Amino acid sequence: MSDEQYHRAVDLIHLLYAALAGLMTPGGGEDARELAESAMQEASEFLRLPPGAR
Repeated sequence: MSDEQYHRAVDLIHLLYAALAGLMTPGGGEDARELAESAMQEASEFLRLPPGAR
């Protein structure tokens, strides 16, 4: 794993954690769902999953 891949993976972990925290927080609502969707998209691209594989 290159340094760039490592740092992107760490960024994705932080993004996923923020999305989860937002979803678990009362009133997180739509913003948290959008953040979670963005995190899922980024993770899919990072893992090179085919479209619709999530």
